[in-house]
Amino acid sequence: MKRRFIHIALIAVTVSLVIALALAVPLVMRIYSRDIQTEMKGTLVLIASDEEQMERDPVEFAIARGDMLRVDDREIRLTILDRDGMILADSHTADRYSEADEKEIAQAIEEGWGFDIHKSSRTGTYCYYAAYDSGNYIYRLSLEISQIAYAMILIGLSCIVGAAAGIVVAVLLSRYFARRSAREVHTLAKVAKKAASGDLTVRARMDEDSGELRDIGNAVNKMTKALARKNRELSAANDSLNAILQGMKDGVIAADGEAGNIIILTETAQRILGGSPQKGEPLETVGPNYAYVRDVMNRSCAEKHPVQCDFTIAGSPEKTVSIWAAPLRQTEGAIAVIEDVTHVRALERMRRDFVANVTHELKTPLTSIRGYIELLSSGNRDEQTARQFYEIIEIEAQRLANLIDDLLELSSIEQTNTRPKAEEISVAQVAREIVEQAAPMAAKTGVQIETDIPPELTMRMMRKHLQELLMNLTDNAIKYNRPGGQVYIRARRGTGMTVLSVSDTGIGIPAESVDRIFERFYRVDKGRSRELGGTGLGLSIVKHIAGLYAGAVQVDSVLGEGTTFTIRFPDAE
Repeated sequence: MKRRFIHIALIAVTVSLVIALALAVPLVMRIYSRDIQTEMKGTLVLIASDEEQMERDPVEFAIARGDMLRVDDREIRLTILDRDGMILADSHTADRYSEADEKEIAQAIEEGWGFDIHKSSRTGTYCYYAAYDSGNYIYRLSLEISQIAYAMILIGLSCIVGAAAGIVVAVLLSRYFARRSAREVHTLAKVAKKAASGDLTVRARMDEDSGELRDIGNAVNKMTKALARKNRELSAANDSLNAILQGMKDGVIAADGEAGNIIILTETAQRILGGSPQKGEPLETVGPNYAYVRDVMNRSCAEKHPVQCDFTIAGSPEKTVSIWAAPLRQTEGAIAVIEDVTHVRALERMRRDFVANVTHELKTPLTSIRGYIELLSSGNRDEQTARQFYEIIEIEAQRLANLIDDLLELSSIEQTNTRPKAEEISVAQVAREIVEQAAPMAAKTGVQIETDIPPELTMRMMRKHLQELLMNLTDNAIKYNRPGGQVYIRARRGTGMTVLSVSDTGIGIPAESVDRIFERFYRVDKGRSRELGGTGLGLSIVKHIAGLYAGAVQVDSVLGEGTTFTIRFPDAE
């Protein structure tokens, strides 16, 4: 490792110095050339500023200024020309000739300044020329290229010597430093590898004289301790969050903002939406329900605020799902809360139907009562007609009273959150009481009621509830029976339960109505039901009483042959 460190250091230093040298030499030379150009421009402007003195004696002026420009071994020549390019004076010769065709002169006349490198016609050497047009005269300075090249060569050699010295120093320092640092670096590498693999208990032990590496070792130790602590905190937070999310009755889905990959998916969300997607999968590819959720998420991200909507999942039974989605600003993704609102929407629909139905059911007898009262009060009626009206009013009033009683009974049962206090009651005795109460109505149509209940059979429930249940089932069995039909009330002990059943030989229930007969105010034959005085709440009361004791109601019916209601009550614990 030490040799590798030395080699790498040497290579890095050498390459760096070579690159620096390669970049520095042209740059320094370019800067030097620019400095020369700037210096010559400043000199020309300064010379041109003393134009009045120059006009008195151009030759003397040029020689004097030329002597002033001579520094050490660098000799700069000054030439003064008129705007036609004719030499007026020169610091090195008294010759008079035209240089109007020189590039720097033409450029100065056109642009104010002119620069060029070309061979001097007088000396035969290459010079660097700078010309300045003051408006009246042209001032030109020239410097032999050899003088510039000599300076640049010295600069280049200085850079090369400096680079070589740097390489030598780097070799010595890298060898020295490598010997001291190899062991500490190796230790730090081992600690880093173990920490990267998940072992956050490892610590780096450094010598007191390790210098910066000791600081790095201490920093690594602090980092591993902090990571271990954060890892424990994060693990605990993740466990808590996962427990909270999994314990929610609503499902939760979170996805990132790019491909819509699943970040969080709770079991509840999976149960509601179906399928078996895994974390990391795109929502669009795991099923249509998840694709719809992704669309809602995208909408919330686009609108930058929460979005709520419902959609229906086809199936048996059909489900209504509510989605609430909101953007996640830090990850540019979104989170969605999924709620199965099938039951809630059904209850809302039932509430609306109940309000409409109860209003209708109350309005019908009230309208009839008001109508007959108006008829009675509108004029003198004979006694027989008045008696008929009073009888009708009494029937409608009784129907209204029955409806209110049933509503109160149903409300009382629904408001009972726990199983009511029960008593041990004889099923046969309650059945005999129901038969006696129903006997007058059964006699009108010739319906016979038979019971088959063991005398010793008992149940633990409120007597009132068992009476209400059997009375409603028996009342329906008589009303919807054929003349001369039969009604059977049976009860028996099963395995861990008591089974009650009420059968009739009546008109039966159409198959499409069997699932709805327990709804409030639902009637298979509305006209006949109202004619017989039914409120449409009897079977709903039966179902709620059965549910109050964890019982289940089963309906078996054959149209034109009869119906059997079977209720199974589990034994009370």
